[in-house]
Amino acid sequence: DASKAGLDDEKVSRLEREAQTLKRVGEDVFRLQERIEQEKSQREAALHSMQSELNEVAGGRNLSDEKFQALILGEIAALKSKLQVERDERVCEDEQIVLAINDYTKALQDGLRIVSAG
Repeated sequence: DASKAGLDDEKVSRLEREAQTLKRVGEDVFRLQERIEQEKSQREAALHSMQSELNEVAGGRNLSDEKFQALILGEIAALKSKLQVERDERVCEDEQIVLAINDYTKALQDGLRIVSAG
């Protein structure tokens, strides 16, 4: 009976040690899970922050691109308008030159007629 009691005591002692070991492992796993959750939350927050910053930068860039495009389109429209004005002025000047040449030609012809008649 003493050996049986000794075996029972040893069994109880071993079970208590295993229970303590399991308790420590369980606590370690719990702390590890908490750290993992903390790290996950921090990384998700950092990712969200970076995504927001990226969206902000991309939005600003798109706005800058749109402003630049609007500026360039405005300048192109102004140049087209100036070209049209220049074109109209040249047409008018060409017409004045043609009229002046016609007047000069008529005056020459009149002068030649007077000289020939006389």
